[in-house]
Amino acid sequence: MRVAVIGCGFIGRRHAEAIRQSPYAELVATCDIDITRAEAIAGASARAYADYVALLQKEKPDVVTIATPDHLHVEPTLQALRAGCHVFCEKPLAMTLEEARLMAGTAAECGRFLAVDYNRRFSFGYGKAHQLVLEGRIGDVTHAMFRVTDGIPPFVKGRGAYAFLFSMLTHHIDLVRWFCGEIVSVYALQSRPDEEGKFLDTALSFEFASGAIGSIVGGWREGQTRTIEALEVGGTQGAVLIEDVQKRVRLHGLSPDSVEEFQPDYFWGIQTEFYHSLDTHVLSFLERTHKGEPPLVSGWDGVRGLEIVAGAIESHRLGCRVRL
Repeated sequence: MRVAVIGCGFIGRRHAEAIRQSPYAELVATCDIDITRAEAIAGASARAYADYVALLQKEKPDVVTIATPDHLHVEPTLQALRAGCHVFCEKPLAMTLEEARLMAGTAAECGRFLAVDYNRRFSFGYGKAHQLVLEGRIGDVTHAMFRVTDGIPPFVKGRGAYAFLFSMLTHHIDLVRWFCGEIVSVYALQSRPDEEGKFLDTALSFEFASGAIGSIVGGWREGQTRTIEALEVGGTQGAVLIEDVQKRVRLHGLSPDSVEEFQPDYFWGIQTEFYHSLDTHVLSFLERTHKGEPPLVSGWDGVRGLEIVAGAIESHRLGCRVRL
């Protein structure tokens, strides 16, 4: 398949590296408004563009990956879908729910695949924990609790009061849905606005269709250089604990000595970097698209994530729980 990357910053570079690893894909073009960045990723084997419309017209790719800034996902995605391309888009799909629904609906109308990059599903820790839950090792899921902190990324400057929800917690909202099923209500608290009015701390609580409950508490910290995440998924027969998403998963049964520990086969090198899960997701999308199989994380998952974000914003503004 002929593949193009639109948006050639750090994430776009990772897209290109993954595409070049795939036996199902050939990187034929890159695009960025800064042509030098597109050229750096294109190298000698692909062509660089500053205009994605020209790229689509001249290269006619089968697949396009979108790694532009969050607020610039919509138009290149729609143009690529209407040009007959399958699209892998970074999260969030869009900055409004209406635009996200338009993107997912357009993919359906065009008969093309649209994936959203909730790449944490492809990390070792979350993937192993999900496998244990599916195997019934903790019984029926009763609750999930997330703690997450990270440094403030430079690209969220000027993105509004709810940037932490859009740029960070959409990942974790997707994960609690993955583990616990559909969310039917949300209650949100937000605090510590910075000089722009951007809330740096957020607490979310959820009710799931199954009757399970869940929470996410987290925030951005000035100067923090490493993402810190911890997750507990509890059930009627035990619990799964993730203390470091890439390194260790513990399964606790009901008795004190009933503990199993799972670790990946690697600790050093590229695999220990968190963004390895992004590479894995790109590779999965390319393989499944080549085989005519829908993506594991679809555009509609991206839409649902934004529906929950919208509910959380409404909850914070009203000071009450919001049903979805």
